[in-house]
Amino acid sequence: MVDALAAETSAGLEQVGACPACGSARRTFAHTSHDWIYQLPGTFALQRCDDCRCVYPDPRPSPAGLGAYYPEGEYYAYSTAARHELFARRELPARAWYAATRGLLRARYGYAELGGSALLGNLIRVAPPLQRRATFSLGVLLHPWRPGGALLDVGCGAGGYLDLMRALGWAHVAGVDISARGVETARDALGIEAHQGDLAQVGFDDETFDAVSLSHTLEHIADPVALLREVRRVTRPGGRIAILVPNVRSMLSRLLGSYWLCLDPPRHLVNFSPAGLRIAIERSGLELESLRTWSQGATGVAAFSVARWRGDPHGVYTNSDHPFGPRRRAVASTLAGVESALCALGVPAGEQIGAVARR
Repeated sequence: MVDALAAETSAGLEQVGACPACGSARRTFAHTSHDWIYQLPGTFALQRCDDCRCVYPDPRPSPAGLGAYYPEGEYYAYSTAARHELFARRELPARAWYAATRGLLRARYGYAELGGSALLGNLIRVAPPLQRRATFSLGVLLHPWRPGGALLDVGCGAGGYLDLMRALGWAHVAGVDISARGVETARDALGIEAHQGDLAQVGFDDETFDAVSLSHTLEHIADPVALLREVRRVTRPGGRIAILVPNVRSMLSRLLGSYWLCLDPPRHLVNFSPAGLRIAIERSGLELESLRTWSQGATGVAAFSVARWRGDPHGVYTNSDHPFGPRRRAVASTLAGVESALCALGVPAGEQIGAVARR
């Protein structure tokens, strides 16, 4: 069994030759790494583009071999999602919070049918932690509402995000994913319109969607510019495209190198820098509206990355619920605090890059 898996994962490697984001062939060797999560066979030479600073494996698994690195029974994005029941609790504190949340969503994002209190909504806008909670920590993925609007999620996994957006009032939500299990879960458990395959294979009509989300999807794509061009095709004029990817130029990535949790070889076929994502969006013909980094999630990334660096057992840095001790928590919190401060100063050092583009 082990020998068969080794043959499957090592067969069919393909040469890349140029940066998938900007197209430059100028590069410098960055790291040698391996599959930290599932410990599947193979080592990968990671190259750093000299022009846009993205990092990518070359050679990389071919499309035929890459699927072995996404175990259907284990990969986190394909786990069962629960249906969202928003604003369901009836006790007074919950009702007050719902009024504030609805008010914020109505005033800032146009969710007019939710009602709520504009006054309470404006109050929580001045407290970033409360605002993040009220907006479900979605960041750029929270699209302004369009009456009767259609929303597409590329890389929808088990459909949890689409179910949330449907609960908020989007009339038509649809998803695409390469995973048969993820698509089946989205359809059967949540009643989501989900299609298996890549976006071009699904064959949506031109100008079908008002908004498109790609949450931690683009880094898994061999040709991200081609995917963004297909996204442009299925988006209506003026439609909003939201993209979220890890930032390979984050403070923690620079500090921890090949131990950085979000590098994730070989599943990440391109780890984006802010410059690389900007160039990829522009090469696709989309108009970039905004791009920034933020440090949300940095404490966890720091804790698990340091666990790899310190040589902790595999079960530590792959268990999202691992109870780290006080010293490790303090180190992680300190690192995350420094990264957050850099972001506040305008330095693009955060763990995630969020971009918004328009058709």
